[in-house]
Amino acid sequence: MIALDEKKGGVAAKVQGSSRRPYKVTIGLDPLTDAQWDLVVETLADQAVFTAQLLAGEMPPDIEEAFAAAGVSLFPETARQLHTTCSCPDYANPCKHVAAVHYILGEQFDEDPFLLFRLRGRSQEALLADLRARRAAEGEADFEAEADDEPVAPLSERLDDFWGDLAWENWRKTIEQALPPKEYPIRDIPLSHDIFHIVFDVKEVPQVPSIQYWYSSRNGTTSERGAATREPHLRGIWDNNGRLMVIMSHNTDLADGWEQERENEEYFREFSVQKSYPLGINIVVYALTH
Repeated sequence: MIALDEKKGGVAAKVQGSSRRPYKVTIGLDPLTDAQWDLVVETLADQAVFTAQLLAGEMPPDIEEAFAAAGVSLFPETARQLHTTCSCPDYANPCKHVAAVHYILGEQFDEDPFLLFRLRGRSQEALLADLRARRAAEGEADFEAEADDEPVAPLSERLDDFWGDLAWENWRKTIEQALPPKEYPIRDIPLSHDIFHIVFDVKEVPQVPSIQYWYSSRNGTTSERGAATREPHLRGIWDNNGRLMVIMSHNTDLADGWEQERENEEYFREFSVQKSYPLGINIVVYALTH
């Protein structure tokens, strides 16, 4: 596989075969109609769990159930809904080059689940805007009441990254079960704190997008929810001796700068080296010395 580029309704790839010139492969999906997407949004909006996960930037693992309830399939149901071409002389379709692109595309879905939505005609941003509009029309207070009825996720499932007010509230409710806020309040860590200067001089809370968002946007923005998550935070909980014992980042995915360092060199140089590493090293050294 030499190249894989997303285009409207599909992908275009170049696959090296026996020929000196790579073969050109395209895979296209029939987009869902606006009416079908309206049914999907209506179904998703009726389920607080689905809505909460999507607004938090997470793909619900059982999302296909919502599509099925709307009488729509997220995945192609017939071969006619999947269009493949290859410039190789092989008469079979799919040929081995198309099969190779299918394999790589499956890996891309793991990295960026919302890619499938885009191939079906609706971007993540557009879907979230539709969900917010639908929930606002039905009454935001009702949504919040429903969300409050949902069980709080286990702490282990909330320790990676979270964006937006809803995800923050889920995290806050979870951590407060272990550390009561009256005794251990959550506060923003001031930029004058040692955590920002103990090794590297970090002058601001860095905003690092997840590599999935970075792949899908490529427009220079780092806020995964637009204006709603434009300001990143580094917050903490102190013990009774004034020592920082819990550090939490909000509206930033610092961990992807450490976890995805081998995934893409451009992402590595822009976010790992410049943003995630300096603050991460400061955090480790602070923990070891305090």
